[in-house]
Amino acid sequence: MEKLYKFFEDLTKTGTEYGFNKFYYQSRSHVMIVLLIASKPTYSYEDICRKIPTSLCGRTTIKSILNQGVSQGYFLKGKDEYDKRKQIYKVNGEIELEMKNWLKRMKNIFCS
Repeated sequence: MEKLYKFFEDLTKTGTEYGFNKFYYQSRSHVMIVLLIASKPTYSYEDICRKIPTSLCGRTTIKSILNQGVSQGYFLKGKDEYDKRKQIYKVNGEIELEMKNWLKRMKNIFCS
């Protein structure tokens, strides 16, 4: 039960910060999209929509979060080199580092 409380403390601390952590913890949908995009070099919009069940997050919400992430500089948006119609997304270098730090904190909480 102590690990659950440590996780609660981490969520409370980082969830009230500004910048990326505020964006990341804004909603369950934000968390899922960031985790998904950070897990692979690039994801297309269509891949993201296929991976996240519509019962958890609809296409419009996904697009809105992606646009918000791009406008705030957390996601980089580009065109697929093989299919120019596809929009691809990836996290910027700073966010990649933030997610590695998040992963270290989770390992410290749950694996110690």
